[in-house]
Amino acid sequence: MRVRFPWSTFEPGSPSCPQPTTSNQVGQHLLLSAPDPLLAADVDLYLSENGQPYWPNEEQARIDNATMGPLVNDANQILTAIATHRSLWRDAATAELAELSRAHSGPRGRIVAVNRDDSGFLWMREVVAPNSMLRLYGADEVREATQITPRPTPADHCRDTEPDEI
Repeated sequence: MRVRFPWSTFEPGSPSCPQPTTSNQVGQHLLLSAPDPLLAADVDLYLSENGQPYWPNEEQARIDNATMGPLVNDANQILTAIATHRSLWRDAATAELAELSRAHSGPRGRIVAVNRDDSGFLWMREVVAPNSMLRLYGADEVREATQITPRPTPADHCRDTEPDEI
């Protein structure tokens, strides 16, 4: 899963979030640096079920001080994350949210938009947008938006293919 914070959420005049607090019960407290204009600060989350924490390109991520975790639950699942600044140049969904927000007016707030891309990857984007573009979703809409399609297994792939013609 990727949580994206576009540069526009850090601009002067953007509505602020409540000041975070710290807790002695949490093992890590991290500060994510604000991205430059036209970039986003991304936090990519990884869940490992093999008993080992996972960070892609771990050596570089540690050099960049970009690793988070690991957090381990009672099922021995391990959550890790990496923070990265990326270009918004080809992020169609963030551009679509910005365009949608221009069609609305009124006081602005910070919202979290959630969607799955074509590959099933879950994105959460924090954006600053007019409150008038928000609406309540029905239970069926929430279920449909949050349902995760199971990955096909190799056996499924074999079943879906046609046998070679002779």
